[in-house]
Amino acid sequence: MVDLLDENNVTPLAGKTIAISISSAPDMNILGFPSSEVDNVLFRLCTAIIRAGGRILYGGNLDPDGYTFKIFEYIKTAYTKPKDKLPFIHLIAEPVFIHNKYEDLLETLNKTETVSQAFIILDNEVTGQLLCMDKEIWIRDDAGHCERLGQNRFKEIKDNFDAKKTAMAFSRMREIAITLSDARIIMGGKMGIIGNTADQYSGKIPGIAEETIYSLQNQQPIVLLGAYGGVSRDIAIELGLMKREVQVPRSKQVDSYHSGMKNVAKCKHLVPIESLEKLGQIANCELQIGDEKFIVKFLASAIANI
Repeated sequence: MVDLLDENNVTPLAGKTIAISISSAPDMNILGFPSSEVDNVLFRLCTAIIRAGGRILYGGNLDPDGYTFKIFEYIKTAYTKPKDKLPFIHLIAEPVFIHNKYEDLLETLNKTETVSQAFIILDNEVTGQLLCMDKEIWIRDDAGHCERLGQNRFKEIKDNFDAKKTAMAFSRMREIAITLSDARIIMGGKMGIIGNTADQYSGKIPGIAEETIYSLQNQQPIVLLGAYGGVSRDIAIELGLMKREVQVPRSKQVDSYHSGMKNVAKCKHLVPIESLEKLGQIANCELQIGDEKFIVKFLASAIANI
């Protein structure tokens, strides 16, 4: 067996893709973490993954102030070494796709094409990679064929989308993400606190909870950064990685949140026994500079031992 914890192995994630699950946590400030500190942790993790030879997968929205663009902008600044494969894979679920203007999506593709591959999921399947060519959007399928996505076709897709299928569409994107990634880092996350409009989620349960469940059910290694709050902290508690007394008090939450936590708890037995101690250490830890390298090595070893 290859010792991926060997200090001489500088690219332990070569050929691997690490999915990142992150969104704003409503209790972040209560725990004493300004958004800038959480961003810094995220960027250090991204750097460590890329330097270790890995790629990053994220399925976020296209909010200019959201984590998708934060990762885009950081990688554009920090990533200078040409590689065969771009370091960032962005999955765009149909509900995200249809809530954007054609011009805005085109501009995003143009700005990020040097660091990211964007894939669109339509009708519950990956339709292809989105490209910006000749000031228009194109879709390239697996065979390399390109189809122009003009304004009329774009409008047709938007008009035909059934809003009742929003939760299903996000769930399908998360299922697809499992097939495209080798491990997952989980941090923050919305909690469905009633009265907090910024803390509502679109899925049948919190998206990060669903991604955690899919990862565990598919024996995909995970790392939970529970110290930074959000649903990730509650997930770490349900999986026995953090003590229940560290749960942050909150006001009433939507019913689906509690259903999600019950479903997470049912997966507790799927956490590898041999990883419990290290996962617990990571879940309870405020990451110091250099700790991201430990996480990369842990994930590399866990992937190799599947």
